[in-house]
Amino acid sequence: MRTVDRILLFVAAVVISAAALGLWGYLAAWYAPGEILGVLDRAMRTGDLYIAAIFLTTLAVALLCFSLTSPGQPKGVVAETDLGQVRVGMEAVDSLVRKAALSIRGVREIKTDLSVDKLGLSVNLKLLVASDLSLPELTSQVQEAVSSYIQQTVGIAPKQVNVLVRNVAEPIRSRVN
Repeated sequence: MRTVDRILLFVAAVVISAAALGLWGYLAAWYAPGEILGVLDRAMRTGDLYIAAIFLTTLAVALLCFSLTSPGQPKGVVAETDLGQVRVGMEAVDSLVRKAALSIRGVREIKTDLSVDKLGLSVNLKLLVASDLSLPELTSQVQEAVSSYIQQTVGIAPKQVNVLVRNVAEPIRSRVN
């Protein structure tokens, strides 16, 4: 849950608690019914009641939107086994993807973007590669290495491994005199 969502829920809880306390005060006869109307009439004349109405309406709309939105991106992948479920965090999967891709000769740097949906795990890679290699062969090796390594270590085959070669590295020149 995001921080903004927590704040909204806290404010809503405070407002609802205040309303409940006011209702209990009325039911317990802590104050007369005419007093409530007097307080509301004074608040309306000063404009405070309009501010409260705008605030409560905004809070209600925000909470309604919050309740109707679907949960965000899963924080991991789930592998089903005979004994139950095994959950692997996205950071762990990201580390495994990086390890597999960097094990291929010619991959210099990697940026990853992982996503999980109902169909499975998608891996998107952006590579900086060496200049002296065949790009089709290199990208095919990276796809195969990442897919098989994730399958072996996590137990889930990625539904796709997309590779983008974002740049080609300058050849490293030795400084021998």
